[in-house]
Amino acid sequence: MQSLFTLAEKPGCKIFNRLTKQTYQEIRKICIDAILHTDTAFHFKMIKEVQMIYEMNSEIFDSCLIEDWPSEDALVCFRAPESRKLLVKLFLHVADLSNPMKPFRICRLWAYQVQEEFFLQGDKEKSLGIPVHALNDRDKVNKAYAQISFIEFLVSPMLVAACKVVAPLERFGDQMLQNAKGWHAHWLNYPKSPPEQDDIETMNKRITKLEDKWQG
Repeated sequence: MQSLFTLAEKPGCKIFNRLTKQTYQEIRKICIDAILHTDTAFHFKMIKEVQMIYEMNSEIFDSCLIEDWPSEDALVCFRAPESRKLLVKLFLHVADLSNPMKPFRICRLWAYQVQEEFFLQGDKEKSLGIPVHALNDRDKVNKAYAQISFIEFLVSPMLVAACKVVAPLERFGDQMLQNAKGWHAHWLNYPKSPPEQDDIETMNKRITKLEDKWQG
């Protein structure tokens, strides 16, 4: 968070310089609030808030075509103060979770980088003799399995909700599904601990359910 405002003070980056003190303080508050809401602690609450906006304006959003989005009625909805605040948080949070929506070669590289950060933390936890978080243990975590779960339980629910309000986001759903299948293939061929047949059948059902939920 501090990096944002430090960067904005560098020569050539002073985007806040011409603002009044009051306007700057308002923008700073919005930025801080949005950054704090990238914390997964707020994840499911945000999904419910997005779903609520959709349910209250479903006829407007259902009539919006991607080609002419947003409609005038949708813009009226988005201009409401609470909607504007939520959209700022939503866009930043979706961007923060966007790795599974990128081409698989990029998705895979960044996923490994993030997981290595977790593992380094787990290594430190082990060295200090404190409990190691389940996702931080490099000796136990199956990377591909973890990424499938990440997509299934966090990314997909957020994207499904967001697309009902921001229709152009729909194009990222197909890539997300392709990535889930890509991780599925990696999981099936994991050399350290090949999955048992029961696990394979369960995972196949999970992938099919994810696909049906998105395409439905």
